[in-house]
Amino acid sequence: VLVPFWRSEKLETKDENAIIKEFGTLIPAADHRYRMERMFYADRPSSALRVAGLAGAQPLADAWAAADKGDKNAAKLLKAVPASQRSAGYFFAEAEYLRKQQKFTEAAAVVMKAPTDRDSLVDPDAWWVERRVLSRELVDQGDMKTAYRIVSM
Repeated sequence: VLVPFWRSEKLETKDENAIIKEFGTLIPAADHRYRMERMFYADRPSSALRVAGLAGAQPLADAWAAADKGDKNAAKLLKAVPASQRSAGYFFAEAEYLRKQQKFTEAAAVVMKAPTDRDSLVDPDAWWVERRVLSRELVDQGDMKTAYRIVSM
C-alpha cells in the first residue's frame, strides 16, 4: 500500500521526513531510487536528495542536483557517478546539462544512449519535453537529421 504512494506522491517536507523516519528502512532501496528520480523529474531536488542515501544513489543525486542548478562542478560530478548508478535519470541530467551549456551535439549523443522503455525512463513525459527542446536547438543549428532521430525515439 505504501510503496505505490511513496514512489509518486509529492509530499511536504514534514510528511516526507515522517515517512522516512517511520518506514525508511522497510521500503526497498529500488523504491527509494524510483522516488528520487521521480522527484528530480518533478523539479523537487530537495525531496530527491532526502532519499538519495536510502536509494544508495548519493553520487547520482548530487550530480543531478548540481546539473539542475548549473553548478560549475556539475560536469565533474556527472563523470564521477558510478556505472551502477547510470540509469536513464543519469542520462537525462547529463543531456539537460549539456543542452543548457549549448553543447547540443553532445547532448544529442547522450540522449541517444539512454534507454527507451517507459519503465526505465520513470517520467517519459519529461523525456519527451527534453527531446523536443533539444531537437529544436538542433534544427536551429541546421542538424535536421539528428533532430529527427531525437524526436523519433
